[in-house]
Amino acid sequence: MPVRSFIYWATCFVLLLSFPGAALAGDAPQPQFAVAPDGSSLAYFDTGGEGTPLILVHGWACDSSFWHLMVEPLATELRVISVDLPGHGQSDTPQTAYTQAYFAQALLAIMDAAQVDKAVLAGHSMGASVIRFAALAAPERVSGLVIVDGALIPLPEDETLLAIWQEEMAAFAAAFSGPDSEAFTAGFIDAMHGPETTEEIKVWVREKMLATPAHVRASAMEEFIDPATWSGGPVSIPTLAIYAQSPDLPPNFEVFLADRFPNVEYHLWEGPGHFFMLERPEQLSSLILDFVGHFGN
Repeated sequence: MPVRSFIYWATCFVLLLSFPGAALAGDAPQPQFAVAPDGSSLAYFDTGGEGTPLILVHGWACDSSFWHLMVEPLATELRVISVDLPGHGQSDTPQTAYTQAYFAQALLAIMDAAQVDKAVLAGHSMGASVIRFAALAAPERVSGLVIVDGALIPLPEDETLLAIWQEEMAAFAAAFSGPDSEAFTAGFIDAMHGPETTEEIKVWVREKMLATPAHVRASAMEEFIDPATWSGGPVSIPTLAIYAQSPDLPPNFEVFLADRFPNVEYHLWEGPGHFFMLERPEQLSSLILDFVGHFGN
């Protein structure tokens, strides 16, 4: 095993021990690598099962290990592939613009490398936008979408309000590359948690996300708040959306989701924070398995 891979999975094993009952059965999967359209290396982890392929896409500044508590229960029925988006985890970290389209094309490249013609795509946080982009770019390759507390932005329709929103968001994104960016980012991360989130999870999440290179975090956030990110028509592919109740959830959000994803099944959970794949992995896995079981690949 390459030294890089050994260190990564040894670290994951130590982290898994901090979550009771979380250790995966058997040996941890070996990382495999695909090539992105720009030639950079992309890491992914494939259980190799024969069930419907389910591809797990992490959020902003995260990596594939954020899904580690769910791989074993999902893999009882599905072929589970978790990915490291460009700039994250074991994938390369080029100096480039980390746009949603760039991430989506990398995701499709991983599907090619894994010889997956069609899959259910699950995206957490920013990953929900990534899978939306992939579905818009190649709808024939996506059989279903799972949105896990997805960061999907309803833009103001009024031009004046939109201009104000853009100004505010530009200032917000700039803080991720300013002189106090690390402290600002840490505070932003810590604000994502809910009343059920344990201190162990808070520390783990913060350390993992701050380990993502600063230039990746800053670029991904800057590109994410670009209004052009939210253009494009609705996605009519069957969609499961699960959100945590939060003061930051926009009013009438379910209406917005139904407009963007007309074939959506919506769930709103009380108690967990943003990372409920770490807080309620069994409940989330069960919901996903039930959703995927309603249709073939």
